[in-house]
Amino acid sequence: MKALGRGSLSSLLKLVVDAALIAAWAFLAVIVLGTVLGLALYLTGSGKIGPQGFVGGLFGMSIEAAIDGDWRALIPAALSGIVLCLGIIAICQHLRHILASLVNGEPFTPENGPRLRGIALAIAVIELARFAISLGVAGLIAAFGQPEDGSLSVSLNISLGAWAAVLVLLVLAQVFQEGARLRSEEKLTI
Repeated sequence: MKALGRGSLSSLLKLVVDAALIAAWAFLAVIVLGTVLGLALYLTGSGKIGPQGFVGGLFGMSIEAAIDGDWRALIPAALSGIVLCLGIIAICQHLRHILASLVNGEPFTPENGPRLRGIALAIAVIELARFAISLGVAGLIAAFGQPEDGSLSVSLNISLGAWAAVLVLLVLAQVFQEGARLRSEEKLTI
């Protein structure tokens, strides 16, 4: 299978990235709706959505809340999910453009270097947000105590793989930028 052009591996990967982008948007919507619903349950004092709950009359069924209405677990989980989904959406958007240039047979376009830097930045933001949320959870536990079910835990570990990916992507961004520069110079020579 060829790497560039229509009907290539790049075309297939673009379809996979498009599907991942749609899934990330769907997960983001579920997380936001679940968070709003969980906070509404917490504020109304109801741990369940059921015939007695405020939504039960609409759906006529009893559904357990994903997180039993405890905001100390709901907020960090929602923030983590939202940051991850937004990061995946940003990464997929950049990948879609890179793969489109590969499908068009032009991998060394000047825009692909900044796109690779954008992917590196998205991974770095996800990792920094994960660390900040872990610190926030530690602060929540210190200020408000552990939820009754003991569902909160803190792990302040550094993902060496993610930071290695950031460095590799930054190097590749430079390679693509240099490749684009050389390609434009080649087009100018006779």
